[in-house]
Amino acid sequence: MNQTVNQNNQRSVNFCIPCDVMIEIAEIILQAELPHNITGVEENKRELLFTLNYSPDFKTHQLAIENIKTILIQYHQLYGDE
Repeated sequence: MNQTVNQNNQRSVNFCIPCDVMIEIAEIILQAELPHNITGVEENKRELLFTLNYSPDFKTHQLAIENIKTILIQYHQLYGDE
């Protein structure tokens, strides 16, 4: 995950999202109305690289990003970095 900031106090963050948790994370992205792009595919790892744009001042966006991070941490703790 890397993060950047642009001139409008918008931030971008990249996530590698395993296909196993894609539905849960897609639901969070859509419910929070986070602007997003699929920027890559890691076929061997069965992961999608997403870029999410969010406003750190918007509580819904903050919670969505934290929820995504939590899901990914738990996934990697459970399954390791296969």
